[in-house]
Amino acid sequence: MIKTRQKNIRVFELESGQSAEYIEFVTKNFVLLKDYLLVFKAPIEPALTAVLGELKMTYIIAENELRGRELTKTPTINAIDTKTEICNRNIRSGEELESSGDIIILGNVNNGARIVSERNISIYGKCEGIIVCGGQYLILKTLCSHHIVFQGEILGPEIIEKLSSNDLLKIITKNGDNISVKEIK
Repeated sequence: MIKTRQKNIRVFELESGQSAEYIEFVTKNFVLLKDYLLVFKAPIEPALTAVLGELKMTYIIAENELRGRELTKTPTINAIDTKTEICNRNIRSGEELESSGDIIILGNVNNGARIVSERNISIYGKCEGIIVCGGQYLILKTLCSHHIVFQGEILGPEIIEKLSSNDLLKIITKNGDNISVKEIK
């Protein structure tokens, strides 16, 4: 008898890159990519296969088109065109909140939840989920997650440790390549 299970998976499609570029991308972003299925649009070289094997990442080579939502960079958005979303509740595990405007969360972001904004994010509760912030700043209070992307950069262990050190409000900003964390008193 066949046993079946339906699962929702997250997929990262990769195409038009060289093996060295793929290796750099996968190793740099491993923390976020480890739970994704990587789909390569063309055959890959043995060096990349070896790296994916060492990292125990799941991947396939599929030249056919997958259906799904295209993530494209939108042009600069005027403040008038965007709304600030205010969530006066907890964001539950499995829930995804995506916005082109600012997001303010007054509750907790549970493990397994995902918050994505092209602009600023402010979380005033406990944060255990995945955060992807493209704005000028990110405000966090209690951080228990290691899955934070700020302006396209995965925050390293030293910054995560600084953010997790206490329950004071902290603002994260970026100036050039430097990410700074300041406590808000």
